[in-house]
Amino acid sequence: MGVHMRGQRFWAGMLVLAAIGRPSSARACGGFFCDGGAAPPVQSSERVIFTHRDGVVTAYVQIQYQGDPDNFAWVIPVPALPRLGTASPAIFDAMDQLTAPTFEFHYRDRVETIKDDASGGCGNGGPRATTSYRDRTDSGSNVRVIGMSSVGPFETTTITSDNPNTIANWLVDHGYRLPRDADVILADYVRRRSYFVALRLRSDATSGTLAPIVLSYVGDEPCIPLKITALASTDVLDVTTFLVSRGRAVSTTYGEALPRYNLVRPVPGGVGGAPTTYWLVAQDAVREAGGRAFVTELATPVSRLAGDPLAEPVRELLAEGPYLTRLFTRIRREDMLADPGFSYRDDLVDVGNRHPVDLSDQPAFGRVFRVRVPGTALALAPFPLVGLALWRRRCARRPAGPRSPRAF
Repeated sequence: MGVHMRGQRFWAGMLVLAAIGRPSSARACGGFFCDGGAAPPVQSSERVIFTHRDGVVTAYVQIQYQGDPDNFAWVIPVPALPRLGTASPAIFDAMDQLTAPTFEFHYRDRVETIKDDASGGCGNGGPRATTSYRDRTDSGSNVRVIGMSSVGPFETTTITSDNPNTIANWLVDHGYRLPRDADVILADYVRRRSYFVALRLRSDATSGTLAPIVLSYVGDEPCIPLKITALASTDVLDVTTFLVSRGRAVSTTYGEALPRYNLVRPVPGGVGGAPTTYWLVAQDAVREAGGRAFVTELATPVSRLAGDPLAEPVRELLAEGPYLTRLFTRIRREDMLADPGFSYRDDLVDVGNRHPVDLSDQPAFGRVFRVRVPGTALALAPFPLVGLALWRRRCARRPAGPRSPRAF
């Protein structure tokens, strides 16, 4: 998940690099890139919250994956020695409720308001924890093992080295099955003098959406690494990013996507888990912007949110800076060729998250009778039509002549 950086440009985020099972041999099965299983885990979505204050970047990272938790592992390169912890599982859902795009569908006789916050739950989290470091050197591999700790649902190991070949070798020797070209990308981070946090799921951890991991370190610019994520991603990855800092956040390496909000439509019954077609419209906008772009879903001073009821974790988070930006992208795996970094601008206008959509020309029945039809009813629907067709065929075969009143 290489990132293009100049000078002291630092980054944080998620690098899904390789995964392991609990080792029953010297070479346990890999996880996200496991080639020994029929359905290896893959990353399907990611949510990140950045705070940037007094030269310290704090990244709250949450992913959702598909697959066996026994075959899971996570490797996160960071530019400085991080402190680790876990966040409240409710923090991302609360941020979604506060900032998600809201659509006002204007019909002839009424207005229907729908908040598009179908980005998924947070799952079960563990208690907050911090890392206790114990510096030692793995003399056989020239890798410094900085520390090992249990953080929420994760067992973590922090390592570093100044030899470009040793990190990959160390991971392989400790049961990681690396994908092709992973050693090249790892070597690039080693040359940048990065630290690597390797995380495995504890044996009692649950599958699905994981508790957010929190990394705090000294840095100049937040960034989400996506290049290696492509090796273990679904065909299209949803990435939602919240940034709390001194001004409106913009990507320094990705473009700006401008969705056609007037094309968004409500989805009856939330079929497929989405209340509107916004995700399709946003995906089209990202593609039209070149495939690597973010939609600015909200950009506002934190003071304007003071009137909203805020959950305590969100209140503490928003106290870290005067401005909140929410960015979103639906990026195709083949477009994950660069890693988005972020900086802050004071010369850009605010962006609201409420969008009126004129549907006054829609048929009345399309508005009123938006009900969910049970699947069994849909399955049985053809049978009356088949019966009618058979009855008509039987009648057509009868000889012509007077019919009995009891024929029906």
